[in-house]
Amino acid sequence: MARPAVALELRDLTAAADLIEALRGTPPATEAAARRRQQLADRLDRALFARLITPNGHRS
Repeated sequence: MARPAVALELRDLTAAADLIEALRGTPPATEAAARRRQQLADRLDRALFARLITPNGHRS
């Protein structure tokens, strides 16, 4: 079975919900929500970049 390009762990689901709200234009309700959004966005950015430079998933 092929691995997804970007996988989210269960603990990231709250952050993912926060990020979806951000994409909808809803401001974070708390400082913690703002931090979760930023942390998930940073992780997704790194994961997507890694996927772009290693399209077959191979790492040197």
